[in-house]
Amino acid sequence: RRIALGAADRQGAIVGREAKNATQHVFRDLYRVKVAESLLVIDLESCVRCGHCSWACGSLYGTSRLIRRGDKVVRSGGGAGPAGSLLLPSSCQHCENPACMVDCPTGAIGKDESGEVFIRDELCTGCGACARACPWTNIQMAPRPLSAPKPEGVLAELVATKCDLCRTYERGPACVQVCPTGSIVRVDPQRDWSE
Repeated sequence: RRIALGAADRQGAIVGREAKNATQHVFRDLYRVKVAESLLVIDLESCVRCGHCSWACGSLYGTSRLIRRGDKVVRSGGGAGPAGSLLLPSSCQHCENPACMVDCPTGAIGKDESGEVFIRDELCTGCGACARACPWTNIQMAPRPLSAPKPEGVLAELVATKCDLCRTYERGPACVQVCPTGSIVRVDPQRDWSE
């Protein structure tokens, strides 16, 4: 109880006067920006809704791991640029301390030195613990491809899937590379956003 009260006091100090005018989703967005190391952002003002980002992801993995739905953030336009809307689509944020990795009972989820969180298909039993642990519902359970390795003795036909920043694609995230208007980017909020 003491720890919970202390956390509430710290949160109150962070958001200060703005909290009385804010809705619950604002606090969720603030938390997301705090824990994300690689946040996928779509500028809705320049996006032409062509679908190339989802198509590129689907062509690499069989089905697209990019869900173009999520939270919308409105920029006020102050001194940092023009007003507009940003979409934070449902895509792995490669959290600093990934809850999915902690809850995985087999060690199938790893994080490399550059901060990319990835899933080892050969260790995934399809239990879904990681999908339940992700606070953003960015991990989906999908049918295991016939060519995908399977842990010995496991009969599960499902495997956890999520964005892995296109680890096997040498040019970086395919969704970012193919966008004709440059509307989709990956950012580290702590480094790239001043406010």
